[in-house]
Amino acid sequence: MPPLCPAQQVTFAALRHSLTLNPIGVLDGRNGSGKTAVLRALCESHGGVYLPLAELVVEMRQANPLALEETFERLVSEALEKHPAVFLDDVDVLLAVVEGCGSYPRSNWVSGVVIRLCEIAESTAKKLVFGGGAPWNVRSRGYSQCIPEFSAADYEFVARQYLPAATAGRLDFAHLKRYATHLLARELRSACEWLAAEAELTTAEFIEYLRTQGLSSNVHLADVRQVRLQDLQGMDELITSLETHVVLPLENDALATEYGLRPKRGVLLLGPPGTGKTTIGRALAHRLQSKFFRIDGTFIPGTNDFYWKIESVFRQARDNAPAVVFIDDCDAMFQSGQELGLYRYLLTMLDGLESEGCKDVCVIFTAMELADLPPALLRSGRIELWLETRLPDAPARARILQAKLAGIPADLAGIDIARLLEATEGFTGADLDPVAADGKKLFVAEKLRGQASRPATDYFLEAAQEVRRNKSRYAAAQAAQRGDGS
Repeated sequence: MPPLCPAQQVTFAALRHSLTLNPIGVLDGRNGSGKTAVLRALCESHGGVYLPLAELVVEMRQANPLALEETFERLVSEALEKHPAVFLDDVDVLLAVVEGCGSYPRSNWVSGVVIRLCEIAESTAKKLVFGGGAPWNVRSRGYSQCIPEFSAADYEFVARQYLPAATAGRLDFAHLKRYATHLLARELRSACEWLAAEAELTTAEFIEYLRTQGLSSNVHLADVRQVRLQDLQGMDELITSLETHVVLPLENDALATEYGLRPKRGVLLLGPPGTGKTTIGRALAHRLQSKFFRIDGTFIPGTNDFYWKIESVFRQARDNAPAVVFIDDCDAMFQSGQELGLYRYLLTMLDGLESEGCKDVCVIFTAMELADLPPALLRSGRIELWLETRLPDAPARARILQAKLAGIPADLAGIDIARLLEATEGFTGADLDPVAADGKKLFVAEKLRGQASRPATDYFLEAAQEVRRNKSRYAAAQAAQRGDGS
């Protein structure tokens, strides 16, 4: 019998017992949790035959592709004639084709086919087990068992199958379980095979692999500008709060377990445009990596897959918990009024994060206008931490400008930062980007024309004036859009 981890052994024993009471069984479990191993073990213990989906694929080579269920029925009924027990694997893949919302012309006809197969098994005292899923009318005829979430003991068992004994003996599997709570047998095997050659493998190195390669986020970090929380100027209190209430429980799992720490369930980042809300998301993405998931403007309300994409993000976050779901500019999603059910959906998600399997998922919302957010979303208990991003003060603007102007050529040296601070009063951090970039462009343009004779500061003051004019135009456009004429 193939080796089974403790969670798989429990499922194996329960399903084997159920088959003494009823000839029909169903084995459920997440893809990669080891359903095939359990089915093979049951098959060996019953002297039966194991039929994976590959067998159906081979049979379909000479069959009508629009009669999948007939080929399936013939394959299984012939197996029942020859063997005392038949164990079917990957049934969920078949059902996705013949019961899904696609163009298969005989949708749901497979339900009648499987009932006939069940009747054959019952009338001939044979065993029939569906692995990976089964139609509802099969579940009502027999017992269903599901492979439970793996414990630290399961992590250790799987690792010992693929790592040298000495290496596995050094690993703290309770620590690994706290860091990645929902790993599957397939994911553990992949990690162990990758790391097996590391003679002095440590728990920290195993976690680093999971953080950078083993777990998956919906954010491609290569496309996210590199920034650290510590690089954000004028946000010391906000960063400290994020570090304490979000990052610490996610990164320091041993302390989180010892002291019962959990990340805040809901966090609101509120502030004017350009004050660093999205940049905070970028910093968290690089900091948390596979623990960070983002919902942004690429999720378009009103499109057919809008809710499916959002549900997919939350599902991935739950699977990778502890994790963060970062919903950028959520007020813009509500402004259109097209998605009246969106906030109810988000309320359900937030309330569901109280459950045991989701309690380590934190949702961070960013918004510019509090008035555009549904009141029910803001009530106490859902948004547990309110943080505001503000315009940078003079010291913060000075540090931002100095960072952006660092390393400029000698012919632009001697910039009067004090005059720039005066000219950029009321600017956001985003406003300072074109001040630095456009000031250099103005200088280079005059230099090419042989006219660069002004003091270096003047070019950046000119750039600041243009930014201020653009801000005024933007404010006027907003006022006209609101119709208030202000």
